[in-house]
Amino acid sequence: GGKGGDVTWKENEEVFGEFGDEVLTAMLATASTSIDAVVRMDALHALCRLCYYMPREALEQALDMDRVTDVLASLLSSEGAAARHIALSLVHVLMVKLEGSLLPLLSREGIVCTIQNMAKAAPPPPP
Repeated sequence: GGKGGDVTWKENEEVFGEFGDEVLTAMLATASTSIDAVVRMDALHALCRLCYYMPREALEQALDMDRVTDVLASLLSSEGAAARHIALSLVHVLMVKLEGSLLPLLSREGIVCTIQNMAKAAPPPPP
């Protein structure tokens, strides 16, 4: 993340260090299993924010990438614009934070193709 994320992490490093990976795991589980749409979206927003603020090393250690790609694939195939938006946000955060190392997994899981198809289907921007 940017300087804001670094400052937030440093200010709360002890709490994040102790509970960050547990919260990350809990939010990922809630995002992938919750039936309640509001709870699921709240978990996804929290997951995205936590991924943004966590240092790369902590994120790589704590994140179950296979589960993340399952959640992303599910969200991107959703009819809901909000679900697709948070999925794209999470992909962006992870690609920036992990410096593209996630790209082979996203490609293998069909997520890159899904995003490309979404871009092709989008209406052109107004002149």
